[in-house]
Amino acid sequence: MGIFKNLGEKFFSHKFPMVGVDISDASIEVMQLRAGLQQPKIKASYRVELPDGLIENGRIVDLDKTAEILKKAFSAGGFANNFCLLSLPDKETFFVNLKPEQDVSDIEAAVYSLAEENLPVELSKCLSDYQLGTDNEVFFVAAPKEIILQYLELFKKAELNLAVIDFESACLARTLLDQSRLRQPAFIIDLGAKSTDILLLDKNGFEDQTNLACGGFFLSQKLAETLNKDIKEAELIMISRGLQDLKADAGKIIGEIFGPVVSEIKNMAADYEAKIAQKPVQIILAGGISQLQEINDFFKKNLPDFIIESGDLKESVDFKDFELKGGEILYANVVGLALRGLSASSLNKGINLIKNLT
Repeated sequence: MGIFKNLGEKFFSHKFPMVGVDISDASIEVMQLRAGLQQPKIKASYRVELPDGLIENGRIVDLDKTAEILKKAFSAGGFANNFCLLSLPDKETFFVNLKPEQDVSDIEAAVYSLAEENLPVELSKCLSDYQLGTDNEVFFVAAPKEIILQYLELFKKAELNLAVIDFESACLARTLLDQSRLRQPAFIIDLGAKSTDILLLDKNGFEDQTNLACGGFFLSQKLAETLNKDIKEAELIMISRGLQDLKADAGKIIGEIFGPVVSEIKNMAADYEAKIAQKPVQIILAGGISQLQEINDFFKKNLPDFIIESGDLKESVDFKDFELKGGEILYANVVGLALRGLSASSLNKGINLIKNLT
């Protein structure tokens, strides 16, 4: 058996390292890693901004044009193979921790039945996967089949092999947190363009998650109105100068946009403490606008009981030989995908929403 296993691994080794692909409404990031002496290194990477309207709220509006851009990104990036991993946005996925009875004869049927009871989605219209955890716990993830099939068609048109569909939270956690060393529960706050994901994790995995309709786009919009600029100009100003042009209104505007995030973090922390009798103390900020000092200051001021840090990808990947366009934190999700795609053993550690697709 060992001989055949080794032969199989050698035969399929041309698939590795696989290429992570992160697709959002605004951009596509593609990355392939390679093994290093202490940390993985970047083998190839490419980022392209998308024209408005190609993808909206995670749904592909123009399949052909998006496929053309994705295909060109692979060609321009010089990737060694075309075996890929993709993640779905958290707002398009549903996950829950379940605890089936220990003596059930069909664990898969029991898990599926519990998931139907606990998730606000019709599972017959979804694709799903689950992982067994400690103390008979099961982590279950589902996503609408129509969205997954759309992305499969996109990769087919781009002449790429899509091997895994993961979910965004798992990729961020893989990049920004070493769960094996996590002693106290921690939040990851992913500040996106039009939405913010709030993730609560502990040493056992994901405990809670929510998505709010607030993000950097709305800050750019306010800045554009204040300066009488178009939104693209405002974004460039915000990248280069931060929010100083908002002057005294900066704190007020940030509070209007991200106040609900602060409230939700407090509520999730209180619920977790009531359930587990342990208090979350750490918050890791991710997403492009987490690089703005005013954003960091806002969360530190309004969440003084937490240790608040900016996400640091250097804990996961050696960036010394590769400069990334736009700032490393923009690549947190695609790094998480590329880390999983390094080898067959890492590939099997995680959710794959197309594993059971027939």
